[in-house]
Amino acid sequence: MRYGAMNFPARPVLAELEAIIGMGFDFVELAIDPPEATPEKLLANRDSILGALSAHGMGAIAHLPCFVRTADLYDSIRLASRMEVFKAIDALPELGIRIANLHPSYVSRMARHMGDYGRRLGIEFLRSALERAEENGVEITIENMCPSDGWLSEPEEFEEVLRAFPRAGLTLDLGHANLLAPRNRSMEFLRRFAGRIRHLHVHDNFGLSDEHLPPLCGNVDFAGIFSAIKRSGYDGTMTLEVFSRDRDYLGLALRKARALWESA
Repeated sequence: MRYGAMNFPARPVLAELEAIIGMGFDFVELAIDPPEATPEKLLANRDSILGALSAHGMGAIAHLPCFVRTADLYDSIRLASRMEVFKAIDALPELGIRIANLHPSYVSRMARHMGDYGRRLGIEFLRSALERAEENGVEITIENMCPSDGWLSEPEEFEEVLRAFPRAGLTLDLGHANLLAPRNRSMEFLRRFAGRIRHLHVHDNFGLSDEHLPPLCGNVDFAGIFSAIKRSGYDGTMTLEVFSRDRDYLGLALRKARALWESA
């Protein structure tokens, strides 16, 4: 297993890389978001970023823009959001990145009153993003979302999407799978889609909100889920998505996750 961490895009990318490298991670999941990690700023610092990664034998994958509305009911907002994602995808070959995690579209509250219209906008966006990625030689992995996001939080919702887009992978987010459910959905995702999982997001919560705690600080059954993931044959990459002002908790997450995986 290879363990990664995500940069905080409010801080300069090179400083974030230095911190992640110093904690002993194997790769960075580069969050491409403003203000400090836009495609323009990343490309302007391309040589320094690649040099820092190469000097420490680290890899990189991408986390495409989060703070966009790619299925918004306003045409102008929807189209501008999609262009931000496309700009990020277009930058990836220059940064040596070949795998990118994608948040599917949020389906707004108003769209939920319009039958399947919001979902159709989301499918339309996924199709265009996957085509753009293929043109750039990039593999897309689609992340399971929080129930409050309106779409693609449930395993059954992925049946249509992964069937429609056979080249897309799945990022299994164990924390998201724990939210507002009688039991963690990760086991059902594994049962249905074990062969499509390309990446893991690992963080903890108590099932009510997306807290992004270190493993064993909430109620996610990491021992059971990691054992099931191992039995499925997956042994790729996991990003520790622990967001705290004190970076010591990210280092703690790495130690806990590594021990849990090795003992699973």
